[in-house]
Amino acid sequence: MIRIAESGVRGTGDLLAYAGAGADAVLVGEGLVKSGDPRAAVADLVTAGTHPSCPKPAR
Repeated sequence: MIRIAESGVRGTGDLLAYAGAGADAVLVGEGLVKSGDPRAAVADLVTAGTHPSCPKPAR
């Protein structure tokens, strides 16, 4: 089963919280739209999601 967090992802803190709660992926929408620099926001999320300290879901 793949767990996807579909709401409330406003930045890296939310991504890490969802990952810590077991999410395999996050769906980001409004957080990017409201960002002053969507490209930088995506880069920050990717960096946080691939960082070794990011919680990995148990399989």
